[in-house]
Amino acid sequence: MTKDRQIYAVPAGIHRGNVLWYNTRLLEKYGIKVGDKMTFDEFFAACDKLKAAGISALGVGDSGIWASAELFENTLLGVVGPIGWSDLFTGAMQWDDPKVKDAMRLFAKMLNYVNPDHSAQSWDQAIKALMEGKVAFCSMGDWADGEFLKANMKEKADFGWVSHPGTDGSFIVVADGFTLAKGAPHKDAALAWLKMVGSKEAKEAFNTLKGSIPARIDVDRSTFDAYHQCRWIPSGRTNWWPVVSMAKPLRQPFNRHSTMR
Repeated sequence: MTKDRQIYAVPAGIHRGNVLWYNTRLLEKYGIKVGDKMTFDEFFAACDKLKAAGISALGVGDSGIWASAELFENTLLGVVGPIGWSDLFTGAMQWDDPKVKDAMRLFAKMLNYVNPDHSAQSWDQAIKALMEGKVAFCSMGDWADGEFLKANMKEKADFGWVSHPGTDGSFIVVADGFTLAKGAPHKDAALAWLKMVGSKEAKEAFNTLKGSIPARIDVDRSTFDAYHQCRWIPSGRTNWWPVVSMAKPLRQPFNRHSTMR
């Protein structure tokens, strides 16, 4: 991560935050089909059908409140779009804009379909509930892919994914990285660590398990699963809009029940 030719961090991987995961078998049971993209109307129609069957449609684990912030930012992006997203941070769009209020109303409507124990659950417990068929959907970054891999879930057969409603073509960027502290007492060891983190071998070993995309262009893509393959932004593609997450920098310390434990 570089600004004005000064390196500030070495990224370990790049995540996409605006992914809507779903339990394939549960949706099939209730005759719900998901295409290549999903609108808010389609999402709420599915939620109504599941709720009528006694199923919590949307799995949320916000014992770490950042998970709710992520659900809102995904919804906000789905309403204002990537240009509106940028406008909010330049001042060209105000935070009391009607579109922002629409996003808030949609977010509030989503809360009618969440699991009742959401505030006692962590993000990974919400994903586990999705795997077990207790909830149908979960709006969560693609670190969730690591949970599916760890549980030996089969892509398409057991779980699937689509962009959060309204965000097809947008990519909320969440980057994991390491820095060199000023005055580090073990500078040589820290530099060796950063060199390893940035290596091709480390990227291939780490990101295949984590769900993230390597921050290098020379990795062997054939070693990555189908989710990774579809999330790689093809060279020359111009209809992808990267936007930076606002929920992650503002969140409480990340719940350490992670894929790597």
